[in-house]
Amino acid sequence: MEVKIQFQWLRHRWAKPTDHMDITVGENSMKTMAESQIKHVKQGCPPPTHPDGGKIVAIRVSDNVPLMSGHTFILTMSAEDAVKCKIMLDLQWALITIAAMSGGAEYPELLPSVDDFDAMMQGTAEADLGF
Repeated sequence: MEVKIQFQWLRHRWAKPTDHMDITVGENSMKTMAESQIKHVKQGCPPPTHPDGGKIVAIRVSDNVPLMSGHTFILTMSAEDAVKCKIMLDLQWALITIAAMSGGAEYPELLPSVDDFDAMMQGTAEADLGF
């Protein structure tokens, strides 16, 4: 059986992880973040756009093929495995959506230790991930 899978990006926020956010009111409230994520999904999960312009994609290193939101690919598997695959992908989507929204949960010890967040985002700084 052929199973068609479509890759979708989560909504991207550009705030620094060290920025203080009040998650009880305003654009950073849990309600607003949940509504924004639902709207993002209804819009087809467009790829994030960098504040300086340009879409952000993942790249397959071996041949520089971009992986953008909406990209589809086909896997071949048994019907029994296809059912399990669907369950797993639905579960993964729910978990990563919740994990992404939980970033403002005030657990700074879970963040990497970074002196210069902007340099880290550009790949020019080292981060202590605590491993």
